[in-house]
Parts: sequence; structure tokens; C-alpha cells
Amino acid sequence: MYKSFTAALLATAAFGRGDNNGLGEANAITTELIVDGGNKLVLHHYNKDNAGVYEFHGDVSATLAATGQFLRYGFCIKIADDKWDCLDATAELNPKQIASDVIYKSDFTITDSYVDGATIGAFPVLKKDTDFSIEDPANNFIVIGDKSYKNCTEKFAVPNSSPVTYLVDCPDVNVHYYRNFETSDKVQDAQLSLKVADAELDIVGFLMTATTSDFKSGLKMKTGPVLKVKPVTAAFKSAIDDKNAKGGDSGASAMTTMALALSAIAALF
Repeated sequence: MYKSFTAALLATAAFGRGDNNGLGEANAITTELIVDGGNKLVLHHYNKDNAGVYEFHGDVSATLAATGQFLRYGFCIKIADDKWDCLDATAELNPKQIASDVIYKSDFTITDSYVDGATIGAFPVLKKDTDFSIEDPANNFIVIGDKSYKNCTEKFAVPNSSPVTYLVDCPDVNVHYYRNFETSDKVQDAQLSLKVADAELDIVGFLMTATTSDFKSGLKMKTGPVLKVKPVTAAFKSAIDDKNAKGGDSGASAMTTMALALSAIAALF
């Protein structure tokens, strides 16, 4: 999916969320994909029941130290012996625009991509999905703008840059994504279901920054180790099973409803 969504900044990411079991956003599971000095890449993922449509949500959060203002980052999940399903996110981190423009501050682009091969290598050779341009969670990863944000400050201007670009420090650059468990692309996308709840898949994070938009100057690249992730959580499956047994709301959808109610109450004060 190659689409940029923009909205006002509303949310922040936190480590060790709630019960860390993936049952709704408040309990997102945290996985540190890359830890490299002052730079870090973290995934907080969870499952959601959207009126019977099961969704794979998450925040991909980067901490950056003295890096160029052009960012490309994300993760790849291994779905076959020779295939990885990847979320490829890009953003510009101009600190002056972040400070002055709330639209820019939450503007990200995600490309639903894949990698061929048994391993990722030094840095993933990302290829766009065949249907990457379709703006639908039934096909591709989608950005949720009102849960995405950039927190960055200027370190110094890059000498002789025209137009002026900056090296930046960013405590948190966060893009929020979602996609349906099952998509139309059965080859290039991970196909999730309750049947694979608690199953571990290989995951690799990647992080690239540069001082120019073509990523040819001031380039820094890092690929994380192969880790394990459970895209569909046991807690989510239990909530759905309980819902089906009782004929009521699942824990996942009930928690969402409660969160909306609390927000409405808070708005009154």
C-alpha cells in the first residue's frame, strides 16, 4: 500500500503496555527489533475485532540520534521458506516543519512490500506488492494518521545543503498501521487467522536514514537480528472464543468501546 494519510497528533507510544498480551491497543505486545546505541526500533502490535473482521494493528516506533531527516523503516515477517511479507514506511523529519505543521507531523507513507529469499541479508531488497496501490486493509497495510506522529528536534543544519536539511534527534517517530488478518494476496501477504494464534514467525526490523531524499548522502543503515513474533495472540483468540460461546462482545471489541466512552467523558471536562 503506497498511501499517505494525515491527521492531528492524538496518540503516543509506550513500552510495556498493559498486560502485554496483544488484546487491544492498551495491551500491545512490545518487541525491540533493533537496539543500536542511541538508535532503536520497536514494534507494539495487537489484534482487534472490528465487527467480525479481525485486524492486525501496530505501532512501529523509532528512536533516532544525530541522523539525517529522511527516514525509511519497518519490518519483514517470514511467511514461507523463501518469502517475507514487509511493511516499508517512509517519513521526512524536518524539525522546523514538525514544530509548525500538525499535518506534516503525522504524515507517513507505507508501502506493502515483500522480500524474496530465505534470509534478509545486510538490508532488505524490498519489492512492492503487486496490488500495493489499492487503498484497502483487505489488500494492504494502511496508515492511521491520528495515531502516527514525529517527535524530533534539530541538532544542526547539514553544511552546504540546499534546500537546507538537518541532522535530528528524535525520541519517538511512530507510524500506526493496520491490515486485515486475511488479504486478497495469498502469496505476498501473511495470511493470519485464529488457527495460528500463538504461533511464532520470524521477524526482522530495518532502519535507514539519510540527509538527502534519494538516500545517497549521510546514509545510515541497520538491519536487526531474526527474532520471533506472534502476530495473532492467544489472548485475542480466547476473547473471540468467549464471545462466540456467550453470544456477546469479545474482549477486544469491548475494550475498544470502553476506550471510546472514556474519551467522550473526558471531553466533557
